[in-house]
Amino acid sequence: MGLEELAEEYRESAAACRERVRLLRQELQQGRVSGSEELTLRRRINMLAEMASQTAAIGCYLRNYYGRSGRHAGRGV
Repeated sequence: MGLEELAEEYRESAAACRERVRLLRQELQQGRVSGSEELTLRRRINMLAEMASQTAAIGCYLRNYYGRSGRHAGRGV
C-alpha cells in the first residue's frame, strides 16, 4: 500500500468519525436521554470529534509527505 492509498484511508476514517458525531448530536438534540446518558453522549462526541480532526490531519500529512521541499524524496517509508 502506498502513501496515497493510506492517506485516502485516513480521510475516509475521518469522514466516518464526523458522520458518527453528526448522528450522536442529533440523538442528543432529541432530548430523549437521561442526565447520565447525556454526559456519556457528550464524551463520545468530544472523543470522536478529536479523532476525526487528528485522523484528517494525518491523512493530509501523508498525502503531502513527498511534496515537502523534496526533503523526503527517495527515502523509503
